[in-house]
Amino acid sequence: MESLPLDLPVILYNGAMLYDPIGKRPLWTAEIPPEAHIAAEKAAERFSASAGMEVLTPEGLYAVRVTPMIEEHLGGLEHLGVLRKVPYREASFAEVSRMRWLKVMIALPEEEMDALRAFLEGLCVPGVRFVRSERYYFEMLPAMASKGAALTALCARCGISLAHTVAIGDCDNDLEMLEAAGAGYAVANAYPSVRAKAGRTTCSNEEGAVAAVIAELLSDPEAVFSSRSNTERNDIDGRNPET
Repeated sequence: MESLPLDLPVILYNGAMLYDPIGKRPLWTAEIPPEAHIAAEKAAERFSASAGMEVLTPEGLYAVRVTPMIEEHLGGLEHLGVLRKVPYREASFAEVSRMRWLKVMIALPEEEMDALRAFLEGLCVPGVRFVRSERYYFEMLPAMASKGAALTALCARCGISLAHTVAIGDCDNDLEMLEAAGAGYAVANAYPSVRAKAGRTTCSNEEGAVAAVIAELLSDPEAVFSSRSNTERNDIDGRNPET
């Protein structure tokens, strides 16, 4: 993020934080309740043969169970020739259990995703929600946190109508944001569930999807926003991310 000339608040951690890159401080956070911490530890024990786990806190990122998948995630885009790695440190559950948690990311084989979700949902943990963010990544988030809720909070802070926003997504963790935005785009290689919900589709994220949408927006903004009715936009604008 430091390499981008950002001067507006940004949404981080699947909507668990609004961050001010100028002041280098969080503007708003949603946290996982402490009673949910034990559920993450139980999941790590239940899937100990394959699951890796990271815990994100306001103080930083902690790897509490390191596996090859976690090492790949923490290596950033090193496999694509980008050498910048994610800053983190290893810690035990005992160390991180006393901290405030913004999200938990569990990495495990794709064929175990459904079993993990069923296990966590069976624990009936209050105050959290679960979302699959990538093919091998499964996340525990605060119940009130989503990219859509954070986008709503961001627009309220900046005085921008949601009807004048554009969102682009590829995974299930983008669904609320795509539904909240005035215009929602799924990239061509998005999950089928995302393509079904988004109002529009653009090229894949490997073919310059963001640039393509910006070009389309500059060329014909009326057409970009025409996929949603004014009634639907007004209904979305009325949402309050803190209720």
